[in-house]
Amino acid sequence: MLDLPPGRLFLAATLLPLAGTLALLLASTVRRLASPTRLPGYFAVAVMALATVLALIGVSQGEFAGNAYGESVEWVRLGSKPNAVAQLRLGYRVDALTAVMVPMVCAVTTLVMLFSLGYLRDEADRTVTDHVTHTVRRGRFGLFFLELLLFAFSMLFLLMGDNLLHVFVGWELVGVSSYLLIGFYTERPAAIAAATKAFVMNRVGDAGLLVGIFAAWQLRGTLDLVALTHAPPADGPLALAMGLGLFAGCVGKSAQWPLHTWLPDAMEGPTPVSALIHAATMVAAGVYLLARCVPLFTPECLSVIQCVGAGTMLYAAVVAVTQTDIKRVLAYSTMSQLGLMVFAVGIGAWTAGVFHLVTHAAFKALLDNDLHPVGMENNIGTPDDHVISSSLTMVASAAAYICLIGDRYGQTP
Repeated sequence: MLDLPPGRLFLAATLLPLAGTLALLLASTVRRLASPTRLPGYFAVAVMALATVLALIGVSQGEFAGNAYGESVEWVRLGSKPNAVAQLRLGYRVDALTAVMVPMVCAVTTLVMLFSLGYLRDEADRTVTDHVTHTVRRGRFGLFFLELLLFAFSMLFLLMGDNLLHVFVGWELVGVSSYLLIGFYTERPAAIAAATKAFVMNRVGDAGLLVGIFAAWQLRGTLDLVALTHAPPADGPLALAMGLGLFAGCVGKSAQWPLHTWLPDAMEGPTPVSALIHAATMVAAGVYLLARCVPLFTPECLSVIQCVGAGTMLYAAVVAVTQTDIKRVLAYSTMSQLGLMVFAVGIGAWTAGVFHLVTHAAFKALLDNDLHPVGMENNIGTPDDHVISSSLTMVASAAAYICLIGDRYGQTP
């Protein structure tokens, strides 16, 4: 075992994707002088696999029942007095919730990257002909894995934050990374439109999140999550603005009504991107923030969260039935499942919501990635589109669909 505290192991797992991103960025400066290679993909998979191992070792060595590991340093001091109101700190904190989320993000990202090695193998060629626009361009194999590593780091940075400002920086990095990945096929107008739509609609939710952060500072004089969540319950306009603002950020990031329309269009990106966004990164961030900030919500806020979650769950499920594009069916299915998680947080069962978030990450990533080996066109109404290419794909798809159908009944006494 590594002779490091559990918190440092999680920190190393977070910084590894950043180091990988910078390494690929530097390597890209000489890529134009060399022949295209698949080496960046293997490097990215190795980086995320190592991050997963470090996170799992951290889980095995830590004691998270009522305990947390963290460090922080003073970042900005406003004024001369060393009090909480006059300073902002930068650090990390690993508690039970972080210990669940970080290994999940690392593991799912590693598997999605492994799948991407085969899915994007044509991008390793010197020139690629896009099958939609029929344009010829240079392969982007290394660029794709660079953006995946940046996406993974952004999500892990968000999860490790010990204050709302740290979380907000990670929140915005996730938004930028998703814009780059959804719009990966820059020659396709539909992909650029989908990336722009996702970026703009999430900024609407982020504006609400900023309002919530400012309200928290005004109400408590600190952005530290431990201080905020352990403070006595507050009431009044500022407490309401804080709760609704934080929830507005979740509505945008986790595709809840009415800021939900970007998620189905996000399927314009490569299939591994859809799997990652739907499973372990972007949409999971909103549910994580709700679970982290449960003590900050007033009863009125919790009522709003319940209504929006339940409404999105039912609405998205009904719309999914009407779709003929299999990728959009899965997108609306994701929205419905996220609505179920949000509803669980709203009624106080946030641990059940997080449990479902983790299980959903596994089977939804599998379902999205299975779209490629099934070899189908997107329209599910065409009879010849659903020829299963292998028995392994059939078994994997069946297992994932069974989880999707029956997971909510698994806890019934």
